[in-house]
Amino acid sequence: METEPTRSVHRCAQCGDLAQLTAIVEEDPSQVNARDAENVTPLHWAAINGHMACCEFLLEHGALVNAAGGDLGATPLQWCARNGQVGLMHLLLERGADPAFEDKQGFNMLHLATHSSLILALVYVLQQEPFATPAGVDLPDRQGHTSLMWAAFQGDALSVDVLLKHGASVDTRDESGLTPLHWAAVRGSKLCIERIASYGADLHAVDHEGKTARDMAEELQTLPAYDSALYALGRDTHGHLVHRIIGPRTLRFLLFVLPFAWFGALFYGVPRLPWFLATPAFCAGVAAMHLAMGLYVLDWRIPNAMKKSPYFLSLLSLSLGWVFLMWTVEVAPNTRSYLVRHTLVGVLLSTVIGTLGWCATVSPGRCHTPASPAERQAEVNLLASRGMLTSMSYCMHCLARRPLRSKHCHLCNTCIPRHDHHCPWIANCVGLGNHRPFIVMVAAAEAGIPVYLSLVYQYFRDNLPSNVWVQHRDRFVVPWLFAAADFHGPLLCCSLWILLVDVWLLILLVMQLAQISRQLTTLEASNVGRYGFMGGRGDTNMTAQAGFIEQQTERMVAAGMRREDIHQQLHGCAHRRKRTLCGVCTSMGAALLSIVGLDLYTRGKGGQGLKRSRAAANPFDKGAVGNCLGMLSH
Repeated sequence: METEPTRSVHRCAQCGDLAQLTAIVEEDPSQVNARDAENVTPLHWAAINGHMACCEFLLEHGALVNAAGGDLGATPLQWCARNGQVGLMHLLLERGADPAFEDKQGFNMLHLATHSSLILALVYVLQQEPFATPAGVDLPDRQGHTSLMWAAFQGDALSVDVLLKHGASVDTRDESGLTPLHWAAVRGSKLCIERIASYGADLHAVDHEGKTARDMAEELQTLPAYDSALYALGRDTHGHLVHRIIGPRTLRFLLFVLPFAWFGALFYGVPRLPWFLATPAFCAGVAAMHLAMGLYVLDWRIPNAMKKSPYFLSLLSLSLGWVFLMWTVEVAPNTRSYLVRHTLVGVLLSTVIGTLGWCATVSPGRCHTPASPAERQAEVNLLASRGMLTSMSYCMHCLARRPLRSKHCHLCNTCIPRHDHHCPWIANCVGLGNHRPFIVMVAAAEAGIPVYLSLVYQYFRDNLPSNVWVQHRDRFVVPWLFAAADFHGPLLCCSLWILLVDVWLLILLVMQLAQISRQLTTLEASNVGRYGFMGGRGDTNMTAQAGFIEQQTERMVAAGMRREDIHQQLHGCAHRRKRTLCGVCTSMGAALLSIVGLDLYTRGKGGQGLKRSRAAANPFDKGAVGNCLGMLSH
């Protein structure tokens, strides 16, 4: 029967009761390596439950760091790897723990870190010997499964990506002849299939039963995910290259020319319709163009194809193009007496065009990435030793340290220093390298549009024939608008479109200036209402980790949470419910806000951002004047 002191020492280590643990060990030093009924030492219990102080105390008093115990025959280090406890792993390795030790199931530290689905724990383990080489990454368990196979089977796309970047082979086979691609097809994870195939996996490799990955996907009803993943890589369901009719150069040409021509047709065609049909027809025309570009020019089956393309940049460019065309062909020749205003329009239009080109072509900045595996290893170990190896300070996509206020953009596929937001209207991110020209562009456009519209007003006032005005002066509302549409409908229609753009730019400029005065980026302003300044959840980038999501779901269900609340917590949105008219309108409004870039202030609790930023502790705030001067000087 277990004695009282033995029960106490293990219970104290399990609960993290350092004071009682200290008293017991000082009274009887042999208790530091005592085993309970489960053949587990106090160090095991302290490591399993993440009690750093207890682990340090036990190690200082002679605890065996490589003691195997429990039904699995695992060491404390392996339990830390299984639970993703980076700080404790670093401590145990410094005290001589063996990372290559295998438990009774044949799992080493890397296998267990992969099973945890905690990506930063995996990143840390991959920097340790013997896993810091491609051969070490591919160490198999007793069934021949490598860590890449386990990650693919779990559907952990981030883990798959990290392992591949560390040299994991896509051609290894287990005892059944299955490759990592087979296991990704078994899981039906599109992202895992896509990543493994992009690294040159043999799509026609067969297992011992003669089945390819596609055969297994078809058998297990995961073929849609398999086909979608291959299509994103430009291949058909059998792995053959898909011939795309529209090449990259032709696509870019069409993206700029077709919207320009389409809007020209709307500007010239809509004014010919009855007044009660004009506005709905124009809106329908813009929506039809958007759908046509997405369905027939861009490939809607490729995720974020529209946001990754210069389509929205072409919309901004066509607006500038039509303003320039109407101004030079119609307005300027007929309003020559307003020289000052024409000069202002020319200067401001040139400024907008120049800064737009700058914002679209100049890099917003790139965070430093390690030049070699040795540099990366040193960087990860340094962060782990400081307790800073978290998603807030390390990018698992770039495998590099993230400076303060930076963010990884999935569209640009890089970390942007002082990231403000990804702006589809310039087909680029707004960050440290191009934030100032972006503000100048918006401000110049906001200053120039009213001047241009005043010239349009003068054009109609000075050139509108009296007989046209007489025909429409008895209209029940805004007779001058009908007269202008009758006289020069395309100019009026273009001007109304520019007026709409001006309203959007005014909102954008006001929000940007308000953020600058408070030393906030758009990203920070949209998140401060949810997390507080410079805050965040450590799992905000883990939605691609299917294994992690499943583990968290099981934990929350066991805690009694509702499925709707769990989905909201893990994915940031509730389950979709039955569509209603109100729901459709809300979705359309959200899509519109997303297109114009204002969704960052309305999504979730983002609308509370600027309000809460007044009370949030901002270490970079130097006062409104200092913040604005800082924006100009940096």
